[in-house]
Amino acid sequence: MALEQKARVPLTALILITLFSVLSCQRVMVGKQVHVSPDEGMVYIPAGTFLMGSPDGQGEDNERPQHKVSVSGFWMDTCEVINRGFKEFVDATGYVTDAEKRGKGWIWDDEWKEMPGADWRHPKGPSTSIEALMDHPVVQVSWNDANAYCNWAGKRLPTEAEWEYACRCGTETHYSTGDTITHDDANYFGTGGIDPWEGTSPVGSFPANPCGLHDIHGNVWEWCQDYYDDTFYAKSVELNPVNEVSALYRIMRGGAWDYCPLGMRSAYRGADFPFSASDARGFRCVRPADFQ
Repeated sequence: MALEQKARVPLTALILITLFSVLSCQRVMVGKQVHVSPDEGMVYIPAGTFLMGSPDGQGEDNERPQHKVSVSGFWMDTCEVINRGFKEFVDATGYVTDAEKRGKGWIWDDEWKEMPGADWRHPKGPSTSIEALMDHPVVQVSWNDANAYCNWAGKRLPTEAEWEYACRCGTETHYSTGDTITHDDANYFGTGGIDPWEGTSPVGSFPANPCGLHDIHGNVWEWCQDYYDDTFYAKSVELNPVNEVSALYRIMRGGAWDYCPLGMRSAYRGADFPFSASDARGFRCVRPADFQ
């Protein structure tokens, strides 16, 4: 499978239970300087400047050089897009996903394999269903599918810089939780703490980060707007950078239920083909600060 690998130990190169109600995706943590869009389940991320990437001697090569980035304010979905929401989009538009067109999608079953009949309605193949997973993040969606949904919803995918800025939310540690993360903080490979799930978890099942974003670490990888370039940080502009130079892969961030903590670091950069879909891929959307 291109660009996404099952990882329990660090990679040297990129080749690629207390349950918070889903209603928690309509609010933010008390005392933080953020605002919620009550009808949309979005949180306002104020403009600011941060250090993007990892310092020398830390992280992967493609996370360096660490560099200063300034981001304009924007609204971001507090939670990943769920099956119920994606179904509304498909019902309204008749949209057919890339996995449905190809007749198969990638699944993790002790190894990566392409499963005939796997798509967003059948995440692990034709014998599976989302009937009991309507509040889980939609998976088996490609970058193309995520982009189509965002356009329909009047939103867009976050840039890679916006995503990391919102994920960090003022922190400079490996995770927004500090330099370590546990199963009390996020859904990743294995189980423990408040994480009993062997696959995706209902959105909002874990505490939000300081900006009020749930599942920003783990649960599913999140597609971003940018094309992937492992040397982009060396030539990135400071204000609102986005890599729009056409390339094979699109960025995805945040790690997933099938991945180790390495991939959930705030600076970790994943990528894959824009038509590729798996049972560990999803997305969330953003809007500009002045949307009506």
